[in-house]
Amino acid sequence: MEKICFNGRDELLVLDCSKIACFKADDDYTVVYYTNGLVVNVPIGLSKICEALAHVPRSLTCDFMRVGRSFMVNHAYLYQISVPRQRLALYDGQKILVLNVAKEALKRYKEAMSERFRVDSPKNPDGSPQKP
Repeated sequence: MEKICFNGRDELLVLDCSKIACFKADDDYTVVYYTNGLVVNVPIGLSKICEALAHVPRSLTCDFMRVGRSFMVNHAYLYQISVPRQRLALYDGQKILVLNVAKEALKRYKEAMSERFRVDSPKNPDGSPQKP
């Protein structure tokens, strides 16, 4: 199940992770950016959300990674990383969400994503590179 649940004294909060583009820290609160454009403040710190997400199985629509101190990004919606402009763009097929992220955090995230999506060059059965 791709949902996380927070049970407070007076409130129960259920978040459907597959419909969330990212989370942004805001002091003791977290801003939730949904793919449909909805933006919601929740009274839970980003660290608690990260702990809850660690128990959610990764899937094509729910795969989060911490980006710097302020963001938790769903890779399913990754569109563009621009380190010089300090921008991270997420796209769901209809809307683009652009986030301003610290340069060092974007560098690390870009490296992690480059490694993750890297396509190895074709190899022979013995492991040596194929000649063109």
